[in-house]
Amino acid sequence: MPVYQCLAPAQFTTPDNRDTIAAEFTRIHATVTGAPPEFVNVIFVDLPDGRTYTAGKPLCRSLITGFIRSGRDEQTRARLLTQLSEAWSQITGQPTEQLVLGLIDVE
Repeated sequence: MPVYQCLAPAQFTTPDNRDTIAAEFTRIHATVTGAPPEFVNVIFVDLPDGRTYTAGKPLCRSLITGFIRSGRDEQTRARLLTQLSEAWSQITGQPTEQLVLGLIDVE
């Protein structure tokens, strides 16, 4: 089962947009991979201010890790990364430059 863990400052994952993000991540994953939507899990963890650092300095970033089934080809992985980051930015208003998004293969 794919799991998308979203660690973000609370200002980007409001009660009003969590449902929208989860629905869009589910739609993207199911469309790109062909996996049933009911397999997709999205988890939100709020990061208090001052908890993310880059180059030793505090910076407002969101970190999304997608745990997906191993064996996905590079084209599929690239489509997931692109569409997920674009959706995040569109829904939250956070620029993609402030987003770290990665996929981890799970056997």
